[in-house]
Amino acid sequence: MIAQWLIEFDAKTSLFRKIIMDGRPFFSCPFYCTKKCVPSGRCGLNFTALCLISVYLLFFPLHLSGAFSEDRITGSKNDTIYQITISVGERKLRLYRRHEAEGLTFIREYDVATAMKGLKPQPMGPGRITKIEFNPKWYPPPVTRATFKEKGINLPPVVPPGHPLNFMGAFKMHISHCTSRGCFYRIHGNNDKSKIGKRVTGGCVRMYNEEGVALARLIPIGTKVLIVP
Repeated sequence: MIAQWLIEFDAKTSLFRKIIMDGRPFFSCPFYCTKKCVPSGRCGLNFTALCLISVYLLFFPLHLSGAFSEDRITGSKNDTIYQITISVGERKLRLYRRHEAEGLTFIREYDVATAMKGLKPQPMGPGRITKIEFNPKWYPPPVTRATFKEKGINLPPVVPPGHPLNFMGAFKMHISHCTSRGCFYRIHGNNDKSKIGKRVTGGCVRMYNEEGVALARLIPIGTKVLIVP
């Protein structure tokens, strides 16, 4: 019975996606099982459990791909010709061209602002560029808004482009790196160029606006990003 239902579930429009699109809450699943899945009108404990497991399986892979995977990125290419290496301690971003036979060829070095000393946790290791935006809005995460509030600054949930408090500057490149604080790290511009070349950030990497915009226009989504201490 379960196997037959799963085949029908796969062949037809997903019931659970319908629940999501209709805006119904998660716990409406047993109701849908009763009215839609089983002609008898009785869902039963086993079938309700199957519904809940199906919802879990629907969302769990999305959670993993968003937080930990660097392979399932829309528009990315595994054979991208560039690679970025960021040295937090040196406060440098280095751009390389990738060759299958010759390896990496150095192209250019940029001065950047990196994570403040002693910051824990902070993004490290390999990742990828997942999205690129120009003249972006800033959506400060709750932890950032709380930090600013301690300093007497009330950040709005969305900071518009060009606003004095928009730390993104002229561009931002989303990276796939995550920590226990979240998955909100970026390579972005600045609203105070005097901070470039210093360790002042909460884990993001700041660049001069002009240099960063040129870089963002050069490299494609999917470009590898390696962050080292």
